[in-house]
Amino acid sequence: MAKIRLVALAKHYHRGGEVIRALDGVRLDIDDGEFVAVVGRSASGKTTMLGLMGLLLRPTSGRLFIDDLDTGKLDECELAASDSCSRNRTCPRA
Repeated sequence: MAKIRLVALAKHYHRGGEVIRALDGVRLDIDDGEFVAVVGRSASGKTTMLGLMGLLLRPTSGRLFIDDLDTGKLDECELAASDSCSRNRTCPRA
């Protein structure tokens, strides 16, 4: 099983009446110990994909798995560092 798996991952932004498809239906498997380079032309979605993989952004659709954990099921507290979350009394726990 892949260490990181993107399944039909998409991130869309709305600007006025226009939909900006920063990432649209990306599929990727990165295995344990594998090195990957992300390359592409300007504005092709590289930073958006890395932001999603780093859990800095939430996808519009699709799924992201890290160590077989479906990150879409994590709440805001679980996405943050658990130590800082436990000190934040306003952060609900799942």
